[in-house]
Amino acid sequence: MFDALNARLLQQRQTKQFGEDLRDSKAHQAGQVVDLRRQLEKNMLETRVQQNEVLAKISVTEDEAHAYYDAHKGEFTTPSAIMLREILIAVPASDRGVNVAQDDAAKAKAEDIRHRVLGGEPFARLAGEMSDAASKANGGLIGPVNSDELAPALQKVLENVKVGEVSDIIRTQRGYQILALESRTETKVKTFEEARGDISDKIAEQKRKGETQKYLEKLRSQAIELIDNAHKRNPERLGLDLNELRSALRDQSENVFEALIAELCADDFVRKGSAIARTSHRPLLPAEFQPAERKIREALSQKSFDPPPRREIEPDRDARHVLRFLIESGEVIEVGPDAVLLRDNFEHMKARITEFISKSGPATVSELRQALGSSRRIMVPLLERLDRDGVTRRVGDKRMLGRIM
Repeated sequence: MFDALNARLLQQRQTKQFGEDLRDSKAHQAGQVVDLRRQLEKNMLETRVQQNEVLAKISVTEDEAHAYYDAHKGEFTTPSAIMLREILIAVPASDRGVNVAQDDAAKAKAEDIRHRVLGGEPFARLAGEMSDAASKANGGLIGPVNSDELAPALQKVLENVKVGEVSDIIRTQRGYQILALESRTETKVKTFEEARGDISDKIAEQKRKGETQKYLEKLRSQAIELIDNAHKRNPERLGLDLNELRSALRDQSENVFEALIAELCADDFVRKGSAIARTSHRPLLPAEFQPAERKIREALSQKSFDPPPRREIEPDRDARHVLRFLIESGEVIEVGPDAVLLRDNFEHMKARITEFISKSGPATVSELRQALGSSRRIMVPLLERLDRDGVTRRVGDKRMLGRIM
């Protein structure tokens, strides 16, 4: 019987914003921009997970609907409500209290107006002409107001007033008030059949929250475990490659995966290029790779401005592993596909090139190569790197400074 409702629910949920679940998360601190960003990232993750993993699993049975209705009838109850009109005759007050003469005059005016109403004059017209309340603009109309929201004293005044009748004069803090009861609706409880749609929505909302939270916790836990294992297995790496992580998480859709990464990075993780790691992770080369590291450093140091080609520096798997670590850690700079430099040597070459151009003016690749004792194999990709960094700028076949150093 609920199949049609379930189908409608799924369609509605796929277009709804699902941000409420994470309002109590530790990242939510109203008024702070960074926490607002985190909240939005978590909301985005939740929405995408629900659309892809949760919603299709949610359904509502007939028994569940009846049980919910019996336990929550108050949710399907419309309380009694009334519409009133008022006329207020204000009594001026000062720090010294109420002037007795003014009070008596206000009361007499209120009594006269009440008599005129009882005599058949329209309450709304008299309210517009005589009332001191803001409601005079619409003929003194107030409401609708739920009966149980009225002050107990006012409820008592109105309990014996019938629709179309006028109350006795009421003394309030503002002055003297007359009320006319325009309408009254009785308390109404929806039948189960009338409440079917609301029941289905409410039960499904509860289930959605529970299923979403379970799935998010599972997804986060899996991702964190994979990242931690990667740190233990390859401590020299910046972190776990994002493609490897996505594959291990059963190739989550791009939207879900990116939202998950954003949520992780809002707390204890950081994205480093194409990898993700704990913020506390510091790459460390294992002892068995240290001989290969020494050989690479020696090779890059012998001719600091013209080191051997990369293919000669990393002849085997261990050497490739170590060179990758040195590049990722910033100790070696990759200036081209076959050209790498120790960071210190890269900085020295950059400083020498800048100094040469500053003193001698724009220079060709050949002039700079000769001035530094380097080779075209190194100098061409190095200058292209400096162009990208804004250090130099190519004009024709010469380089000039890209900015004031």
